[in-house]
Amino acid sequence: MKKIVFVMVFLMTSMLVYSQSKTYKVKQGETLESVAYKHGIPVETLLQANPQALDNFHIGMKLLIPAANYGNLPAEETVVVKGDRPDSRQGDGSVVLDMGFQYVMIGGDAKDLFKDFNFGLLSEVGYRYFLHHNVFVEGLLGYRYYSMWMINDASINVHNITLPIHFGAAFDVTDRFGLRPFFGPRVDFPVASRIEQGSYSESADAEIGVTLEFGLDFQFDNWGLRTRYGLGVGEYKNLNYLSIGAYVGF
Repeated sequence: MKKIVFVMVFLMTSMLVYSQSKTYKVKQGETLESVAYKHGIPVETLLQANPQALDNFHIGMKLLIPAANYGNLPAEETVVVKGDRPDSRQGDGSVVLDMGFQYVMIGGDAKDLFKDFNFGLLSEVGYRYFLHHNVFVEGLLGYRYYSMWMINDASINVHNITLPIHFGAAFDVTDRFGLRPFFGPRVDFPVASRIEQGSYSESADAEIGVTLEFGLDFQFDNWGLRTRYGLGVGEYKNLNYLSIGAYVGF
């Protein structure tokens, strides 16, 4: 009889604890330790409620946070938190792959030769590193293809291979859609450039290009959608672009 009463009490207590629990969605840059720290519970308690997280912890994962343990973090347990906040991305890095469509807008003196709206493709791969929770730097290898129309309706195809370095600041707006606006300068170091017009084709020299990028990310786990506007500076002052595409981070 005592054993039955004990089992019933144990089950009722467990049901009460877990009925008052809440779920938490893991954000980019978080660890088991930082999630436990944020909710004031030991890591062991978090793992007891979520044993699957030991070998399969990832962004977007939903964790069960036992309500009965809120605020019970032992005084002797300390957790190192990056960037002075548990969910900081500071020090995080990832390989990124970015692909999209690009629409080039031509202005200034170039409008005397080219139409002011042209089509292009963008493909980049590289590494993104967060210097701070909101500040990142990217080193990339990029390929751009432009199909440009002159005012006499003749077309020119341009192929560019560059080594872009992109500095930026990204800000979290909402967790629901991973909405993150960003902005910052981008410097493209030319590797190779080729121009094609009909059967004619030749390599061409390209200048170092500088643009100011303003964009918006919609992030879902390790991938997202990205739209951005580039404002040309210096030698690129007559070339602005609007880019729409997708990116993946590993």
